[in-house]
Amino acid sequence: MDQKKRLEKARIQLLINNPFFGHLANYFQFKENKTIKGPIATKNKTIYYNPKNTTQYNNEELQTSIAHVIMHTALGHDWRQGNRNKKIWDTSTDQAVNHLLNASNFTLPKQTELKANFKDKSAEEIYAELKKQIKEKNNKNQDKKQPNQKQIKEKNNQYKGASLENKIDSHETWEKTTKKQQKNNQEEWKRRMTEAAKHAEKEGQLPGTIERKVKKTTKPKINWRHQLRRYIIQHARDDYNWMRPNRRLLQYNIYYPSARNEKLEIAVAIDTSGSISQNQLETFLSEVKEILNYTDNYKIILIACDAKIQNYREITSEETTNINKTIQKFAENIKGGGGTKYSPVLEKLKNKQINALIYLTDGKCNEKLKKPKYDVIWAISQQGTTERINFGKKIQINTEN
Repeated sequence: MDQKKRLEKARIQLLINNPFFGHLANYFQFKENKTIKGPIATKNKTIYYNPKNTTQYNNEELQTSIAHVIMHTALGHDWRQGNRNKKIWDTSTDQAVNHLLNASNFTLPKQTELKANFKDKSAEEIYAELKKQIKEKNNKNQDKKQPNQKQIKEKNNQYKGASLENKIDSHETWEKTTKKQQKNNQEEWKRRMTEAAKHAEKEGQLPGTIERKVKKTTKPKINWRHQLRRYIIQHARDDYNWMRPNRRLLQYNIYYPSARNEKLEIAVAIDTSGSISQNQLETFLSEVKEILNYTDNYKIILIACDAKIQNYREITSEETTNINKTIQKFAENIKGGGGTKYSPVLEKLKNKQINALIYLTDGKCNEKLKKPKYDVIWAISQQGTTERINFGKKIQINTEN
């Protein structure tokens, strides 16, 4: 049978068997392209197919391939890559989508590798874990002796998809887009996914996994950075001191008064139980550094804790002129990996005169806690939960925005 007709037939079968994906598939047209490496690939509103490769797939696998590339486009995987390594990002997005399809009862091709520990994780979280695995593997295999040809080859190939095989689609047709195009595409696909979900729900065929994903993707995002800044800065009343110029602006030869305020005294605790990805940790700490750069009068307590405190550091504006370097050094020495407890941190801060505690965690702690006298801001990780937290302000940290 003509391969284009096979794909069109597979799209009709999607409409009948998986109306959410079938509805979205109608936004695309099929076009032959014998140069792509995989069976199919997407670019804008076109699904390219290589007839030589599509012949190797049965009808169910073709439906899976179409649904796979559709979700890449709908979730914006092509433009969410940013400056990340392409080979690792490709693998991360494939794992994220394949887990969605697997949970929606699609038949994945036999050669598809699906890692169980990546289930329910975003492409960004999978990417961070893959990079960590690669780094650990390289450190383990590091030899102080002169490397042989095999070691050199392994080093050169270290970012080639982290050894995870994908035969469902190709990504070579993905292209970079401007910020304006990204925003337009994002809004357009949010609308389309909402319509497709409503259509499938009427048919009684909307998979629970897809329903949750659509709700999460289309839910209006609150900028957690703005929230965090507002919560922290509100604890310091600003006045201005012309005798002490703002250090942040002085480096650009701009003489502007520094904020003279009641000392901003806060604690920042990091849940090191293993539930916080490296990407989320770095994003969170970079925002804390940015906030502190705007005030010249602060005391900050840094705590790393899993079931017990693993690292503790106090920093004041008088003691350090480079808050960025100090926090970076603290982050590099973070250890943990045990269970999750908040009580060691609260106990440690019991007699400290602080305005607020900011706690980066996934919220998965079963302790019954008493609300402390100071404010608590819970910075909940992307896959975390707020259900077990009964006091304080809660911010969902999303590394995608």
